[in-house]
Amino acid sequence: MLKNKQKLQQYLEESNKRKKLYKPIFYRLNHKKINQEFTQLILQNKNLVVFDQINNQLKELLKSLSPDIKFSDTELEKAIKNHLAGASIKDYGVWVFYPWSNRLVHILDEDEFIALRTNRNRNKITAQEQKKLGKQKVAIIGLSVGQAIAITMAKERSFGEVRLADFDHIDLSNINRISTGIHNINTNKAITAARKIAEIDPFIKTKCYVNGVNESNIKQILFQGGKIDLLIDECDDLAMKVLLRKNAKSSKIPVVMAANERGHIDIERFDLENDRALFHGLLDHLNTDINHLKKKFPNEALPLDYLLALHPPATLSERMLSSLSEIGISINTWPQLASEVDMGAGIVTNVSRRILLKQLQCSGRYFINLNTIIK
Repeated sequence: MLKNKQKLQQYLEESNKRKKLYKPIFYRLNHKKINQEFTQLILQNKNLVVFDQINNQLKELLKSLSPDIKFSDTELEKAIKNHLAGASIKDYGVWVFYPWSNRLVHILDEDEFIALRTNRNRNKITAQEQKKLGKQKVAIIGLSVGQAIAITMAKERSFGEVRLADFDHIDLSNINRISTGIHNINTNKAITAARKIAEIDPFIKTKCYVNGVNESNIKQILFQGGKIDLLIDECDDLAMKVLLRKNAKSSKIPVVMAANERGHIDIERFDLENDRALFHGLLDHLNTDINHLKKKFPNEALPLDYLLALHPPATLSERMLSSLSEIGISINTWPQLASEVDMGAGIVTNVSRRILLKQLQCSGRYFINLNTIIK
């Protein structure tokens, strides 16, 4: 009985440790010490799940490098052999271990992986543009709506580094719009997003701030490891939204926000306009002192008078307007739909890419209302 209790305690401790993990571990077997560590991992981890499709990736890589050649199966195998140049296929590329899921995956190493994974972006995103995007640093604050944005941008590889901040954890009701499984209930939202990014592209650098954004860590999020190139605000706390913009303005960082109501996107180019008012001046008639906001509105819900100043009734759908009067009565907070969140993620990714590539210079509020466009 005591032995079983000890095993259970050990399992719970390991489970709690895994909940905080979001960075993959790389094994390049051409290094002797790494090769030994890799062998130990396989021998000691009896529940390890191994995925080795490196041969398939090499076939696809060589086809992508020579799109004018129609390889036969024999020719393709010969081309792979020449590409390996005597190296063992087991040692080629890199093995990536995901400790939270106990998966070990064999993939091409960074340069070839990125070239192949982004191959289908050509030439909507040119190779030169893709290289530039791979050097961009982006911070995303709020990982409910922000998760969809982070994943969409990661799929396009619109950044090389992303900083994710959210203090909240996944609840079952969040899964109406957050792309995750029920096994992630009670897992931090930033960590959930970082893991998904790592499983798409382990070479994207991620940093999680599991206490969200606050006055103590705002400078760290914006500047540690290099100043960010873009800030995406999807948090609910009004005091923090003001804090983000004040710091972005003083540091000349552009801000993008999706409101996911009638396809609403906000762009604030603090990098181009030194005198630009926060929130396009919509809150200038209200008290936006951070200490006042924190004291008066201690919870993260946006107060109604500020909410309606930011989103006047004319910009809201009838169903959203009717929902506002029911908050705290028949519903807990304002509703959000997966279709609207995912559409917003696509718009933000498009806008962010063009800002980062210096193809878009504007500030403003924009609406893509499908109910008006398609009717």
